Amino acid sequence: MNKILIVLLLMCSQFTTAQSFSVMNNSNECKIKLHKKAAATKTIAASFKETVVSSMFNAPKFGSGILRYKKESKIRWEKKTPNSEIVLIDGASVKMMQKGKIVERPGSNQIAKKMQSLMLGLLSHEFLNQKDFSILYYQSKTQYKLVLAPNKSTIRKYISAIELVFNKSNLALDNIKMLETEQDYVTYKFTSVVFNQPISESKFTQF
Repeated sequence: MNKILIVLLLMCSQFTTAQSFSVMNNSNECKIKLHKKAAATKTIAASFKETVVSSMFNAPKFGSGILRYKKESKIRWEKKTPNSEIVLIDGASVKMMQKGKIVERPGSNQIAKKMQSLMLGLLSHEFLNQKDFSILYYQSKTQYKLVLAPNKSTIRKYISAIELVFNKSNLALDNIKMLETEQDYVTYKFTSVVFNQPISESKFTQF
């Protein structure tokens, strides 16, 4: 097949996918469902694939790992490839290990503190109160998409928008896209999502 025709078909396919979401007429229905899901969720475990796109890179960079979350404010973000990295969040406490070495005082890093608050807010659905973000609601036949625009300049310094895509069937978070600019962003695709299975406390305190 002619190469130009292949490119045009791919572009049309991407355009169709992008257009599959439409603005929701009644966002309260989605908001209520997400609130109920958050209230019923005690733990989350999922695998993730990371894609980092940057104007500084010649090509996207890829990674993978495992996410664990436990109500109220515990996260274990364990990146396995291409390099080992573990972030433990237990309330106000943040611990980090990179390539087998403990990072000293990661909580003193202002960006680390902002990301800590951001991730807890996303996983607990606290972002729905629109205190920190303005939210636009979209939907397709199978998914909800929420586009969050930061209200605070302290957040806008490193994130211009966040896109969250939820599966309509079980309200699991399918994708997160964090944009610094249109050319610089990171996406996380979640699979094998499991809710409310026991997770040991040690997962959030020990590397």
